[in-house]
Amino acid sequence: MVTSEQDRICVGAIAGVRGLKGEVRIKSFTANPDDVAAYGPVSTEDGVTSYRIKVTAHAKGLVIARLDGIADRDAAEALKGYEDAVSYGKEAVDAVMKSNAIFVKGFQDINTALFGLAQTSMEDSVAATQKIFGCKTVADVIDAQSELAQANYAKALDDSRKISDLSVEVAEAASKPIAKQVNAAVEKFSKPIAA
Repeated sequence: MVTSEQDRICVGAIAGVRGLKGEVRIKSFTANPDDVAAYGPVSTEDGVTSYRIKVTAHAKGLVIARLDGIADRDAAEALKGYEDAVSYGKEAVDAVMKSNAIFVKGFQDINTALFGLAQTSMEDSVAATQKIFGCKTVADVIDAQSELAQANYAKALDDSRKISDLSVEVAEAASKPIAKQVNAAVEKFSKPIAA
């Protein structure tokens, strides 16, 4: 929960629901925990909805409070679920951005590797052409071409393995932030709701 649109600061976060009358447990980020209600109306993290807070009790380092417009446990649970979903949405976007950055860097690395392989191939072709032009007999030309074909075949297999390995590394690295976020979301949303 945060203050008004201008210069918003986070003064607290809903930690859970208490009772049947819609009270919420708030983790206060203010020096005096009761001051979470002293800043006037506060809004949800996305700034869409605002509430006035009335502190009613304290429990285990948390402030117990009523929020205007929240009259029962279901409404309080919905608000807590909404805050969790907004938080999850931001975390998911961050994971996609991290994944995208890794993918772009990996794609650049693959392009650099491909350029290096093409440059090496060009240099090898120039050397092979010079070797063929240096041959004195048809048998020497056939031997040179045979060696060149064998070397190019082995090099093509090796180069394709390198690019394949690099592609797999990029895919694995790019999927890690998203997989981590999915696992965290599954864990977060599959926890039983405590009364």
